[in-house]
Amino acid sequence: MAKYSINLLQADLLPAKALWTLNRVIAVWLAALVVMLALIFIAQMQLSRLNAVFQAESALNSSQTGQLQNLEATISANRKDADLLAITNLTRLS
Repeated sequence: MAKYSINLLQADLLPAKALWTLNRVIAVWLAALVVMLALIFIAQMQLSRLNAVFQAESALNSSQTGQLQNLEATISANRKDADLLAITNLTRLS
């Protein structure tokens, strides 16, 4: 019996499936975009929280600096007078 047709639909004659299709590339780009946007959002939230903490600590630092200056002024005002110390030392020696 003679063969009058050729079957071209064989597995080794089919084209190979493409690894990178347009749909897969778009999906990868969209996934990367979503991840980057999420990271930007998280970083902005942390930045705003840390700015608030910094502002609070800066206000505390400025108030404590003012308090330190007041205490230093009080301490310098409470020092004994040199003339008074000399007179006191003379009266102790006598």
